[in-house]
Amino acid sequence: MGGRLHEASGGVVDPTVGPLTRLWRRAARQGTLPPQDRLETARGAVGWHLLEQRPGPEARATREGMRLDFGAFGKGLALDRMGRLLVEAGLPHFMLDGGGDLLLGLAPPGAPGWPVRIEGRPGDSASLLLAECAVATSGLAARPLVIDEVQIGHILDARSGTWLDQDAAATVVAPCAAQADGWATALCVLGTSGLALLPAEASARIVQDGADGASVSVTGVFEEEAPAR
Repeated sequence: MGGRLHEASGGVVDPTVGPLTRLWRRAARQGTLPPQDRLETARGAVGWHLLEQRPGPEARATREGMRLDFGAFGKGLALDRMGRLLVEAGLPHFMLDGGGDLLLGLAPPGAPGWPVRIEGRPGDSASLLLAECAVATSGLAARPLVIDEVQIGHILDARSGTWLDQDAAATVVAPCAAQADGWATALCVLGTSGLALLPAEASARIVQDGADGASVSVTGVFEEEAPAR
């Protein structure tokens, strides 16, 4: 899944981003920006192409200091695993909530689906009725980092090695939770341009500031859902 997300998102999602997330989280704890030389060293240890794929589930780091970080889609992976266990146990009707990311099994008996309310920003919401899919929302307002008294988002652009500071939110509906989770993160980085990269089996909704910095645009709305303005 990590390799597919990395390729499809143009490198925005990268499981080898661990050296950068570790560096920036330490900077947040210390309250100061990381030195440029350490930032460059961390960048040099990041890159999906630097991870040697081996037969089976094994992989080997080819660069000193490489670390894996599945934060962009790890929660989704866990939900997918839990969902498979429920189905194998003969319990196909379920809604799993992984801290805001949802994995939905068969609809409740006698109901057409599970009612889901998404909210990218306060006051901007949508209601959906879904089953046998996953829903994930990611936004820069959640879990902010504060460095040198400046608040930045918690989403890291693996291509540049920096955290995003613009306000955006994305919700993705996809067949599995790892896919929905990873693409929700990627679309926060890519914005509306990322909708062209989204797999055909997924749909998305992006809320972001307009060019004037004040208006809100909603694009990529789900089928049969009117955008809230």
